[in-house]
Amino acid sequence: MGIKLLSLFIACLVLFLFGLTIMKYGFQQLSGKKLEKWIYRCTNAPIKAFFTGIAATALVHSSSLVMIITISFVSAGLLTFKDAVGIILGSNIGTTFTTEFLAVNIDDDLGWWIAISFCLMLFRKSFLFSIGCSLFGMACIFLSLNGFEKLASPLSHSLMASRFLTEFQHHLLLAILASAVLTGIIQSSTAMTGLVMSFMNEQIMPLETGIAFVLGANIGTCITALIASIGANEEAKNTAYAHLLLNVFGVLLFIPLIPMFPNLLKTLTNEPDFQIAHFSLIFNAVTSLIVLPLTEQYANLIIWLTKTVSKFYRK
Repeated sequence: MGIKLLSLFIACLVLFLFGLTIMKYGFQQLSGKKLEKWIYRCTNAPIKAFFTGIAATALVHSSSLVMIITISFVSAGLLTFKDAVGIILGSNIGTTFTTEFLAVNIDDDLGWWIAISFCLMLFRKSFLFSIGCSLFGMACIFLSLNGFEKLASPLSHSLMASRFLTEFQHHLLLAILASAVLTGIIQSSTAMTGLVMSFMNEQIMPLETGIAFVLGANIGTCITALIASIGANEEAKNTAYAHLLLNVFGVLLFIPLIPMFPNLLKTLTNEPDFQIAHFSLIFNAVTSLIVLPLTEQYANLIIWLTKTVSKFYRK
């Protein structure tokens, strides 16, 4: 029984990642070269770069994609590292649009979504095909979330899963670490957050544990930018480090505040999945807005840290 549940869980996860990839592809095709042009042109001031990061990430539903494009531009010398910091801050907020979207319940319309998306994908016209891909990807995501919710309860009753959930409830730092590792492996904080939402909807994961998992996912998602910076120049690597340090700073800032958030989130909504989505928005917005007025100082800090660490290793 345990093997069957695990297999179905992995199948749902694969379906989620497949849907996310197809959806991102569709939105990326719709945006064409505009995404790259926005990122390239709108970075001559931190506030412009900040809003560019928000818009670009919300458009393609992927902070990882925006980070990869940004790092490639910095590596090619088209953007400076200091220009890229504003995009990083904005992309962290932009990615919460996807999280809020996942909290919406559209299960009753999935059949129509799939039928319409298939019809649109039959057209040769790029615009219609891209819309079809986006809709089909969304349908796959919501199907997988539906599957997660149905599997959540039986999974929680398995001995191993029960032990893990009990351990996480009593050790939030362990939950953050586990979430960071798992998110790094699957390279999708959206998938991890969607999974947490499913467990929350089935009321088998306390809100504090769900918050800890969201915090860990924000660290784990940085692995994509770090991988993209391998073999790149120093400024591109600093861009990836800035993304990682921003999220680590945010997590350290929010860890002492975890106990106060359940009551706050419950005043905003009674829906567990929306509570998680709202926390993700609050976390990313607060973290980015704290650093935004200090963009230049933050960039200088990253440069100083990397040079200091580099000198230490040379010794």
